[in-house]
Amino acid sequence: MKKIMTSIIAMILAGVSILGISGCNIKTTRDYFISDGDFVYIDMSDFGPANRPKEEDCYAIVGTNPQGLKEDIYVPAYYKDKVVRYTWIEEHWTFARNRYALDVTGVDSVYFPYTHKVYVVESFYVVFNYYDDKRPQYCYYTGCEYDYVLTLNLEVYLNHSINYYGGSTGNYVTKKAYELKKEAYGKDHSIIETGSYKFYIEGYDPFIQIANTSYMFNYEGEPNEGYFFINDFERGGVIEDTPYEPRRKGYTFAGWYKEPECVNAWDFAKDTLPAAEYDEEGNLLFVETKLYAKWEQN
Repeated sequence: MKKIMTSIIAMILAGVSILGISGCNIKTTRDYFISDGDFVYIDMSDFGPANRPKEEDCYAIVGTNPQGLKEDIYVPAYYKDKVVRYTWIEEHWTFARNRYALDVTGVDSVYFPYTHKVYVVESFYVVFNYYDDKRPQYCYYTGCEYDYVLTLNLEVYLNHSINYYGGSTGNYVTKKAYELKKEAYGKDHSIIETGSYKFYIEGYDPFIQIANTSYMFNYEGEPNEGYFFINDFERGGVIEDTPYEPRRKGYTFAGWYKEPECVNAWDFAKDTLPAAEYDEEGNLLFVETKLYAKWEQN
């Protein structure tokens, strides 16, 4: 009997080791984590088909450095030689379903790059850890694609209601994403629009608004409808530079300009956005200011 029990225990331990719960030679997801000081990444080509439908040649952010957490988080578009595509992943390598996500606790604003996509798991579209009710005040979404628009205020339909997981106060988007979102929500809910650039869903507080400042790739065949980055600033005030530069294969970025022809460089210390203008009913009119990237061929 003792011999039989010993054999059973050995078989169980062998099975557990194979599944990755123990064993000296078994790698865990954390073994693939890489940190640059502000963010923790994982290469999705290593994180493979056991967790995703297919391998992807990109990085995902799986955490932030607690000592490096800032009031505003600019999610990078690139890490090393690849794009950053996700800010949330879930693993299935063990019995536990471990989740890793961008930490946004106490953050005022989160800026998502044009490369960002939602992470699809089961019936959920995930950006943050959706079990955490502490969310940033504002979110900025640069993507223009329809499936990317799902990122905004993660849509989880429970009893025909909407649970918001975007910015607790508001969300800024491109003009195209704004129209797509307004159309999608308008099918089942009452939309309250202000000045054709900002709307609310009746019964919900967070707003959806077109950002008034856009940074454009400015070349033929550009990605994401030409949008590299968006922000929103006070009308009549100065604007700030982007947190990182755009990339283009075979070219070097050479600054931001006021027109596509790149004749007049934007002076971030002196140039200002157009002053606020209002219609007859007192609604603020939307004016988009575009900055255009200049490129020098290598």
